[in-house]
Amino acid sequence: MRAGLAWTAVLRWTAQLLSWASTLFLVRLLSREDYGIAGLAGTVAVWISVLADFGLAGAIVLGDELPRAVHRKLHGLAITIGLVAGVALAGLGPAAALFFRNDAVAGVAIVLSFVTVADFARVVPGALASRELKYPQIATCELVRSLVQTISVLSLALAGFGFWSLALGQLAGSIVNTVMLWRVRPVRPDFDPRGVPVGVFGRARLVLMGSLAWQTYRNLDLWLLGRMLGTGAAGSLSAARTLAYVPIEKLVTVVTSVAPGHLVAARDDLSRLRMLFGSLTEATFLAVAVPLTGLILTADLAVPIILGDQWTDAVPATRWLCVSVMIWTASMIATQVCQMTNKLRQTSLASVLAVPVAAVAYFAGIKLAGLTGAAAASVLVVLVVVLPTIQGALVVSETNWWQFFGFLRPAALASAAMTGVLLPLRLLLPGKLGPMLNLLISVAAGAIVTGAALWFTPSGVVADARNWLVTKLRKSPPAVPST
Repeated sequence: MRAGLAWTAVLRWTAQLLSWASTLFLVRLLSREDYGIAGLAGTVAVWISVLADFGLAGAIVLGDELPRAVHRKLHGLAITIGLVAGVALAGLGPAAALFFRNDAVAGVAIVLSFVTVADFARVVPGALASRELKYPQIATCELVRSLVQTISVLSLALAGFGFWSLALGQLAGSIVNTVMLWRVRPVRPDFDPRGVPVGVFGRARLVLMGSLAWQTYRNLDLWLLGRMLGTGAAGSLSAARTLAYVPIEKLVTVVTSVAPGHLVAARDDLSRLRMLFGSLTEATFLAVAVPLTGLILTADLAVPIILGDQWTDAVPATRWLCVSVMIWTASMIATQVCQMTNKLRQTSLASVLAVPVAAVAYFAGIKLAGLTGAAAASVLVVLVVVLPTIQGALVVSETNWWQFFGFLRPAALASAAMTGVLLPLRLLLPGKLGPMLNLLISVAAGAIVTGAALWFTPSGVVADARNWLVTKLRKSPPAVPST
């Protein structure tokens, strides 16, 4: 598992560093409306993809081992469904444009329909590669995809293509990723679906139900915001999401891309399952909670500097979304534990319950406080999903809530220490230093305090890492032979 984490970390972080760099340029090249148009069309594309996916990837990764002939039939089925989904998305484009009152959404939806076809063509090869723990190869494909997409998007944006650059760049990256995954895990498609075990589709329906509900409540705020306040407000929410979800996409995916295979292997070993549940939850929450706490405390400085002055209206929304992401991260491994131990109904029903709650909460939030209200409502929506999911994982792993909060304690203590220092420091720092210098001082102070708090953590993953480092440092260097 450590080797898989190391390979995946190096390659994924390299890819995401490129993504960070390109984003810093793009937010200054593109307008709020450009981001809003691309974001709204993208949410429709994702929803169509999940609806048509039928949970095949999750069924392959999480289910029992299937014969090679069944893999071929599922591959042919996925390609067929992808073609149908692409046509459906292109046809839905005009309706989406009418709903969001922006004709450009229809054109972007047509481009993204080709992305959908390419994505479905790699569902089965990608799922098999993940099940077979080919994480370095998968991460390499992601790195190349990121390179191609970054170069394409920036080139098109510099050429003045606006929101088209985002869609066309995504298409280029998706095609390259699909071709590479075909080479990593070759599967010859069989377009005759007869002979596929019914049990595969039974499990897939549960995966589909949860994924479809998750995508619905996750994007309802953007849909309602685009409808009620226009593409500019939707673009600002997309920008706030970009910042709030950075730790999820750039750090936590390193762990969660490796975890499923190991959780599947440990589902019949209660002690190992409990150990993985605790250590992975502690690591993921720590990777997210600490940087997001820093962003909450410095958002008024960081957002204009990172994204530009045109995005200042996203500052309050960024703070609320950071809180929402932290809460969701606490349940991330719990969700996987439920899925790997045949508790899909638990997570799926929680996601379904969140949809009507999200509709009411987001509508009320936008009516009361616009962009900020939509982001604040996300906290309530996430809680509806998180609590039953965590409870399900606790039952499966025979862990109680007190132990679960112990997994979160290192990150909570470090975040509290950072808050206790940065709040008074922000009040004492003179404004004449300028936003950039104030931000650098705040980041440095937060890093020092957080490092000190984590160093004195008594137990858990952080303590194990500290003890390992101390042991290495205390070892005397090997003797140099005399000549």
